[in-house]
Amino acid sequence: MRRPANRATRITTDSIPPPVGGLNTLNSVDMMPPTDAVILDNYFPGPGAVPLRNGYGRWATAIAGNVETLASYSSGTQQKLFALAGGSVYDATAKADVGAPVIAGLTNSRWQSTNFENAGAQFLWMVNGVDWPLIYDGETWHTVRNIDAQDISSITASGTTATLVTAAAHGLTTGDQITLSGATPTAYNGLFTVTVVDDVTVTFTLASDPGGDATAVGTYVVMWSVTGVDPRTFVHVTSWGNRLWFTQAGTFRTWYLGVSAVSGPATAFDVGPQMLMGGFLQGIATWNIDDTAGLNEYICFVSSRGEVAVYQGSDPAQSSTFSISARFRIGAPVGRRFYEKFGSDVVFITADGLVPLSKALLTDREQTSIAITNKIMPSVNSDVMVYGDNFGWQPILFPEGNKIILNVPTLETETSYQYVMNTITSAWCRFTGWDAFCFCYSDKGLYFGGAGFVAQADVGADDGGAAIIGDIKPAFNYFGSRGVQKHFKMMRPILKSNAPFAPQIDASVDFDESIPDAYPTLSFGRRTPWDTTPWDQVPWKGDSGYNTEWQSIDGLGYAATYRMRTQTIGIQFSIQSVTFTFEPQRIPSF
Repeated sequence: MRRPANRATRITTDSIPPPVGGLNTLNSVDMMPPTDAVILDNYFPGPGAVPLRNGYGRWATAIAGNVETLASYSSGTQQKLFALAGGSVYDATAKADVGAPVIAGLTNSRWQSTNFENAGAQFLWMVNGVDWPLIYDGETWHTVRNIDAQDISSITASGTTATLVTAAAHGLTTGDQITLSGATPTAYNGLFTVTVVDDVTVTFTLASDPGGDATAVGTYVVMWSVTGVDPRTFVHVTSWGNRLWFTQAGTFRTWYLGVSAVSGPATAFDVGPQMLMGGFLQGIATWNIDDTAGLNEYICFVSSRGEVAVYQGSDPAQSSTFSISARFRIGAPVGRRFYEKFGSDVVFITADGLVPLSKALLTDREQTSIAITNKIMPSVNSDVMVYGDNFGWQPILFPEGNKIILNVPTLETETSYQYVMNTITSAWCRFTGWDAFCFCYSDKGLYFGGAGFVAQADVGADDGGAAIIGDIKPAFNYFGSRGVQKHFKMMRPILKSNAPFAPQIDASVDFDESIPDAYPTLSFGRRTPWDTTPWDQVPWKGDSGYNTEWQSIDGLGYAATYRMRTQTIGIQFSIQSVTFTFEPQRIPSF
């Protein structure tokens, strides 16, 4: 006797895990791992959950113009942060209005900088390829000049006022500093700030009355002067081998100073013979490898076409002690701020994505999987194609936040977004709402330059008082039965939050890309704990805790996911998982 068909409703419950694998634009949506996401805006994927990202707070304000450069000075316990905007330099160290600029009248605000130590003193060196370079010594800013010292004809004194006459035009301007040595009496020797009288005469103030005119005039050195080349042509600066190295704009020539020198004669080093594809030198990176043989230091010259020449040695003037170690090719670097230290490695932002130097050295450029941006390669490649000529591209490492950030300037000096990788899990996401023109790591904090302000990033639970807009869509899930159609009936997100909020959650089936009509409600929470208290230590009050409410949905398809959008101010939450109930297609049994 034939048994009747089993037509009882079978409700199945299954969960979609949090997308801790991060954003994935490489794989097709049909083959994407269940722990990845199709959309992951303003969430930061962690090892076990996916929290909403932190916000930013305005740090230095009342700045005239867009902040296009941030430069950090660090010397022992002294930490300074400088912002360049509208052709001026502002002290942005304090959380306050900046006041008057410390330097004004610059041609542009797009500078490159490096810190350099010299005999226990620390200096900040800055160049932009147009203006005279700038040096900050911890107290005073100095303008780098291009002045050769002249022979001294005489030095006379009236009390403590000395008058120095040169045999030829000295080229000095009032405020320049000279170091005088070898003069007699010795009261004439020392560091002095000059006042120009005429083309061959300057005066300066002595520490004491020398008691008469100089019987031996000695020689002088112009402080903060680089000779042998016009330093206004320096477009990039770095330090390596206890020397300062400079990239000369539009050429393959580099220049370096003497050991431990912050000024003085510069010597040319031409890497043009190593570059076979033309172009010009984009910049100079440094790379340290610590292995069984000890610490190996390399200097890497990178061309605008993506050729890299790696040198090792000590004295660049001696071919016997300074020679090329490797030569290879990467994608064309993007922008002047195209690299960042990443652990013992260096990563370059190129047309191929964010590429580690160590892997580029060992593999062919066609091996695109070496890029740490491989999982979001289509997105990065598209952005480079569309926005690659815009100023503002920059990778930046934020160790305290376990983040490496790639700034993408979508509209120059107006809007940008960032691709952000968790350095622990290598999962990517995208941040929107941070319209940053530049980034800087300073005193264990992350800062970015905005329109008229400097922001401290990755703090708080709002974006400078505005809502953080969250948007997440995990990978579609077949729930273990790829070929079975399902009727999805209910959905329950499990959210951990510090305050109640109203997310807009919509179900999506069979790779539907349509944007839901409904828009999330703006939710407000308690702001105070998030400015001062880490996530795991926030005090829970009232309705805070886990949100586990079911909601009805209606979808028919083989695979499903959800899209959750939020607008929140003062609220932090994380996605733990989302559970679906569905009825699989009934298969009659006999």
